[in-house]
Amino acid sequence: MCPLSARPQPGPYSAGVTAVDLRPGVIRYESALWETTALALHADGQAVLVDPGVSAPEIAAIAGDVASRGLEVRGLLITHADWDHVCGISAFPGVPAIMSRGAADRIVSGQAAEEVVRHGGEEGLSWDGAPRADLVFDPGEALHVGPFAIETMALPGHTACGAGFRVRDLGLLVVGDYLSVIEFPFVYVSTAGYRATLSALLTEMERDPVELVTPGHGRALTGTEAREIARDDLDYLHALKQAVRFALSGGATREQAIAAGAAVEVPRGAGDDDGRLRHDNAEQQLSELAPAA
Repeated sequence: MCPLSARPQPGPYSAGVTAVDLRPGVIRYESALWETTALALHADGQAVLVDPGVSAPEIAAIAGDVASRGLEVRGLLITHADWDHVCGISAFPGVPAIMSRGAADRIVSGQAAEEVVRHGGEEGLSWDGAPRADLVFDPGEALHVGPFAIETMALPGHTACGAGFRVRDLGLLVVGDYLSVIEFPFVYVSTAGYRATLSALLTEMERDPVELVTPGHGRALTGTEAREIARDDLDYLHALKQAVRFALSGGATREQAIAAGAAVEVPRGAGDDDGRLRHDNAEQQLSELAPAA
């Protein structure tokens, strides 16, 4: 087991993570922050971690649990470069951090490290070291990590750098920050990209069914549950586009068009949403229909 560099600190995220064996070979760790998911995928005494986080004590607890099971960590799979998904990389020196080219670009530029410090600080969190990218793939490329063959897929929309992982040996599909039971879609870069991602995931799950789906936030899902969420989220994003487009065609101002989009009913709540996230989705949709003058 690699030594940990994460620095413990007191606070609301210092009690360790909740660990659940979802099925043979798949352990889910849940952070106290946003029900964030980390995974340990294991076979033959080897483990591959997915998005280990979030607080330093939680990351240390994950490392300790994996070690107590006699597993050697052979790789870190990163779904995307948002701060809560890359903050644990530095706790595993010598273990290759593997991610999409877009995620690696965010790390190499220093953007990811700056966001780890800034957003982590807002939550009272800190870590030693900074995220790094050791191995880079282009989504669609198959990987061999530890004991597993892993299929990768591009998942843009929430971010530009998202990637999903299918591990057939475990009947598992890892989808990053999509298909959550505790959030509606948070569109940071493209509503069109997000719709395309949901459509692609839905097609994948319908034509090539999967048993277990793990979102980046919230509990794991059956294939049936994941397909239902994908349909609901896709319906919301189509309704968002229609509301903003109809408002514009009726002569609405930009502010009125955003308000129309923000008023669209979301498929489920988000614990910390005060309306800002719905407003941001509507503003993003407007930018794709009517660029600012």
